[in-house]
Amino acid sequence: MFRSHQQDQRSDLRHSTRDDVVINYSLIEIDGSNTKHASRVTDYSSQGIRFIAHEPLPIGQIIHLTVSGRALKRDFNLTGQVKWCLEVDAIPTYHAGLSFIEDGSKDFIRWVDSCSNG
Repeated sequence: MFRSHQQDQRSDLRHSTRDDVVINYSLIEIDGSNTKHASRVTDYSSQGIRFIAHEPLPIGQIIHLTVSGRALKRDFNLTGQVKWCLEVDAIPTYHAGLSFIEDGSKDFIRWVDSCSNG
């Protein structure tokens, strides 16, 4: 069950990606351990990002992430909040959406500028 663009909350311009844009993030597990994850981005905007995950992500979870890829020309360290996460197959594979948190950091300002010029 794939979430369509019409159901998403983002109203600004979306940028579709090829396989070269990824995010790296860490999650604190129930047992307190910190696990690192890498996921392929399917689209992004100045307000948020959609990506493929291999674990369920709790709605509301705050995630510190790095977005990178040749098309972006630099890495961006950003903070986002999980807005939705849908299981799409039994592998397991999930599609998830994050809304970026406006923290006033240089990377956030550069991210918004990059998406606007993009």
